[in-house]
Amino acid sequence: MPDTDDDAALGTLALRPERLFVPADARRLGIRKDDLRAWVRRGMVRHLGRGVYAVGEAPEGPEEAHRQLIKALLLGHPTAVASHHSALVLHGLDVYGVDLATAYATWTNDGPTRTRGAFRTIRTTRPPEVKAVDGWATVTPAWAIAQTAARFGVVAGVVSADHALKRKLVTMDDLIYAVAEHEETMGVGRMRAMLDRCDGSSESVGESRLRLICEDSGSRSSHSSASSAGVE
Repeated sequence: MPDTDDDAALGTLALRPERLFVPADARRLGIRKDDLRAWVRRGMVRHLGRGVYAVGEAPEGPEEAHRQLIKALLLGHPTAVASHHSALVLHGLDVYGVDLATAYATWTNDGPTRTRGAFRTIRTTRPPEVKAVDGWATVTPAWAIAQTAARFGVVAGVVSADHALKRKLVTMDDLIYAVAEHEETMGVGRMRAMLDRCDGSSESVGESRLRLICEDSGSRSSHSSASSAGVE
């Protein structure tokens, strides 16, 4: 295909939401598979995963890049919704200690749990609670926080829970209900620990982390003092 036609097709594809497209979009513009592979080699488009491409360079910053990655996953998996930390990124919530190189989504049907490249899709025992953020399907913030705590640990869950509580995107009742919905999920103990330690008064990721460090340090000091008293 001549370069002028390339430019015209790329310009059209770049107008799509988030500059994302699938091969069917390219075919409608006369772009063949060989053309598409050549575009990738030349750096004109990026292959994000499972037949989803993006025009141009990656967004600056890991969270912005992840936001595009999860939208690419959703574009290629119409029956999945953003979940875990990927949903938190779409909701504009702070994340910490999570895998921003991998986009997470939860099936709304009986799709299998699997990882393909940078896309991970999860099958759950209960249908997820779903809402839309700028037209992209995602689990609710409370569900995403519970999932993140289970997968990435208490600190990751608390950081996002603190921010969501601060912004009033969730209440403690919302979080308690979300954890109860995951009672049969691996990592439910981490979810419960997150509930015990989140605090909507925190102003930042750093403040949330510092509070947890101080709490842990205080617990160790109290345990050490009690042990010493027992020995004496």
